[in-house]
Amino acid sequence: VYGKWEESFYADTRLKGPMKFNDLQEKLRRTKYTFMIPIEKHWATAKWCEMAHYGIIPFMHPMYDTQNNTMLPEFLRVKDSADLFNKIEFLNKNPDEYEKLKLEIMERLTPDMYSGKLMSDLLIGLI
Repeated sequence: VYGKWEESFYADTRLKGPMKFNDLQEKLRRTKYTFMIPIEKHWATAKWCEMAHYGIIPFMHPMYDTQNNTMLPEFLRVKDSADLFNKIEFLNKNPDEYEKLKLEIMERLTPDMYSGKLMSDLLIGLI
């Protein structure tokens, strides 16, 4: 996990500290999978969009987006670490399935998401 935190957090070796934006972009280009956890139980975030943009398959924690707002394939929701590793192993052994799933996720990114129109329309609908 890359980012900047209080010094005491770095005792956790999974926290790698800050990384320059361009270096992070290069690292993302070489990444195939990620695991998304909710900020709060049941919530979704925009992480799936960021990851899909880079062609990264975003697996979901069981409590991530339980309302299915993201409309991501149910295959991406994992029960536990064994399920996650089994799904990754399946995709690594079946490149056609990997490409099919990656394309299905990427197709959910619409031009309206990039332009801001989708968010604007949603906010105007709340008024």
